[in-house]
Amino acid sequence: MKLLYMPALLVIAAVLTNDLHQAAFVFQGGILDAGKNYTHGPVYFAAVLLVAGETAAVIGLLWKKCRLPGKGRRLLMPLLPALMGLVYVIAYIKLIAGDMTAVIWLVMICT
Repeated sequence: MKLLYMPALLVIAAVLTNDLHQAAFVFQGGILDAGKNYTHGPVYFAAVLLVAGETAAVIGLLWKKCRLPGKGRRLLMPLLPALMGLVYVIAYIKLIAGDMTAVIWLVMICT
């Protein structure tokens, strides 16, 4: 089980040391021009895949171990935090909502 920490630690270390290698975020004009033009590198996509895989695994385990009576609720309850997160991401990308991280975390904790 502790081996599952290794990919996460490697990705975290790679993102935190991005200034040295620019493998997560590649800055066109160098590190001094960091806020304006950048593209995503392979470490960024590795981090996204890692988070997506872990999220899918957690949702799968929650659904498998959910003991709520009734089929409809059994499927809905574990997926509710993930669906709310998806709504948040879409609203954030479309600039409908601002940074609502605290609100989303409170909703997830309450469900």
